[in-house]
Amino acid sequence: MGKQPPLIMQVAHAKNPNFGFAREGHPDPVYPADFFMVAVVEVPERQEPNPDHAFHLTNHIDRAWWENPGVTLVGEPRHRSTSVGDVVIMPNGRAMLCTPLGFRALKTPKKRKPGA
Repeated sequence: MGKQPPLIMQVAHAKNPNFGFAREGHPDPVYPADFFMVAVVEVPERQEPNPDHAFHLTNHIDRAWWENPGVTLVGEPRHRSTSVGDVVIMPNGRAMLCTPLGFRALKTPKKRKPGA
């Protein structure tokens, strides 16, 4: 039996982030319409997918985050670090919102049937 491809998480940044401080004239971004993909992060072998792992690897700590092993940059190398208000999409498709106290699952809009 061949080696399985690695599981991946996707990281999406808010187009107009408010970093968790919604206010008049600057409401919370709506997922997925107000986000764009910035990275694909591999889940390490023998580890469960964890949005904290993607968060850590997509932050500028010792170097530009897109230089971290296991991270594939989407687009040009000029993205900010992942922060409050951004989203990590888990391998099962569940969108996880970064909050000041960790991550919470987002309710994703249900697809409407044609003619419904």
